[in-house]
This record gives sequence, structure tokens and C-alpha cells, in this order.
Amino acid sequence: LRAWRCSLFHFNRRPATLLSSEMLPALRKQSFQAFRHQGLRFFAAVPDGQLGFTASHEWVKSGEQTSRVGISDFAQGLLGEVYWCELPKTGKSFRKEAVMCTVEGMQHPSEKSSSSRAETPGKRMSFHLKEEEDEWAERSLGRIYENQGWQVSETSVGSLGRMFVVTREVRAPADCVVKSVNERLGTDKALVNASAEGDGWLLEIEFTGELPSNLMDAKAYAEHTSKEEELACESSEAE
Repeated sequence: LRAWRCSLFHFNRRPATLLSSEMLPALRKQSFQAFRHQGLRFFAAVPDGQLGFTASHEWVKSGEQTSRVGISDFAQGLLGEVYWCELPKTGKSFRKEAVMCTVEGMQHPSEKSSSSRAETPGKRMSFHLKEEEDEWAERSLGRIYENQGWQVSETSVGSLGRMFVVTREVRAPADCVVKSVNERLGTDKALVNASAEGDGWLLEIEFTGELPSNLMDAKAYAEHTSKEEELACESSEAE
């Protein structure tokens, strides 16, 4: 920020004859974009080139003009096998914390939990873990699905039988507009499982207002998810 201000100071002291009126808008835009890029690192306290994470399990990686967004490896693990990504159209704008897209995965419950439930296929439900569902609880931490942004439904899929469909909402880290989507996910949704924080990215966005100020670095996010797991276990044990 200091260097940016100094560059503007020296820029303003240059003779006006060196700069044409056509060059000024381009230079101002370039300086503003550089400031926004530096601002993302400053407010988020995330080193350049590394991922910044939200409390709702999105990640953001800043670029020169746009930022990539995806879901964390922690989130994809809770989804199960990803089979559907509902992505927005390029050019669509979103306000901070608005749902930009959804990702759906499928999990097969344990035989033990299957015998203890008789809900109607397709009916929405929230997970209330039972003692006889220890295997499911250990694998997926069912209480986490009661947090905002998760939805779970039960359905029957042919020879696979009873399955859980898990949906994760992906929210905007700040006001933004979608510049592109990951076209590879159209034919290879398994990328979200295989490389959630890399090739399995979802969107490229450009921030249109204030930059996200609540991003966590990898260490802080790991602590955040550990606390979520602890709370999920504590609440299930209390019942």
C-alpha cells in the first residue's frame, strides 16, 4: 500500500506532456487492480499464491484480475462421491454470502444404520445420530450437516439401494461477478473429490466491492474444522 501511494505521488509529479489522455485511464485501472490484489492479501492475512478459506468451507485464490473459488478438501470429504455441480452463468452477479452454486455428492450408509431407519425416499431430514449408527457417525460426523449450507436427503438408487444425497451450498466470499466456470466439471465431476483445492475449482470471480476480510490461512482453517468436528461429536454424545 505504501509503495502504491509513493508510485502515485511520483506519477503525479511527472510532466503532463509525458502522458496522453488515452493513457491515464489504463494506468489508473492498472494501479487500482494492483491495489485490490495487494488488499486481498492484507485483509485476509493469506500469503500470496496460497488459498484463503471461509468459515463455510469455500476457498479463494487471488489472481491478477480474478480469483478462483472452490470447496475445501474437508467439505468434499463430507459430500461423498460428487456427481453433480450446478454452476452459474458467466456474468451473473452475487452479493456477499449469497449462494453462487451447489455441489451434490452421494454416500452409501452402513448396513447397521440402514436397518434402523425407515424414512420415505427423497424426504428431507436432519441427522440425529443414534447409538446404533456409530459407523455412520464416525465416517461422516452427522451433526456437521445441521450447520448452515448443508442439506441431506435420502433416496433409493436401483441396485445400490438406500443412499444419502448430500448437498453443499457455495457462498460468495464478497460481492462479485462470475467471469468463468470450470468447464472440465461438465464431464469430470470427480475432479472435485480428487483435487478439491486444485483442478476441481468451481468458479473464477471478480470482486465488485469490498474485498473479503474474513479469510483464514490453512493453519487457521484446520483449527476451525477441528472445532467443528469436536462440537459435532460432543452434541451427538450428549443425546
